Amino acid sequence: NGGGGVGNGGGEGASGKAGAKPDPPPATPRAAPEPARPGLAVGLEWDSDEVCEACGAGGLMEPDYVKAFKVQICSDCRFGDPAYELVNKTAAVSEYLLPPSELHVLPYLEKSNPRHAGFQAMKLYLRRQVKAAAVERWGSEAGIREEARRREREKYNRARDKASRALKRQRWS
Repeated sequence: NGGGGVGNGGGEGASGKAGAKPDPPPATPRAAPEPARPGLAVGLEWDSDEVCEACGAGGLMEPDYVKAFKVQICSDCRFGDPAYELVNKTAAVSEYLLPPSELHVLPYLEKSNPRHAGFQAMKLYLRRQVKAAAVERWGSEAGIREEARRREREKYNRARDKASRALKRQRWS
């Protein structure tokens, strides 16, 4: 064996033959993955310290709600209780009569636009937080309904006045 240096020589494997592939590195032991808990949905995190605000159950909390809205809510309550529904900006403005400037102070969850990926992302608000802001602005739920009726009357009166002016112009021409 002539001048091959230390070990098996240059380019020789364990067999000592020239041109053989070098030995692979020894395998490192890996920890076995933790078995999934039954009923654990993707994206939910198990934490025995957290308790759902709505039902008091512990364990599975919606991470998006915790992060965006600082609300501890389980999956069952998220889909079962209307207070925890998500409302888009347009619906929040039309249903609760809030100006967009008041929505800017509320926390929101941003999701990609389902109509087109290139469109601006949707801002989704928690219904109970939007409702609380509307009650604060209008005084009560009855105040929200009264403001909606007032706006409907104004809209009707504007349309009536516009039609009346058009009829007057028609008569004079």
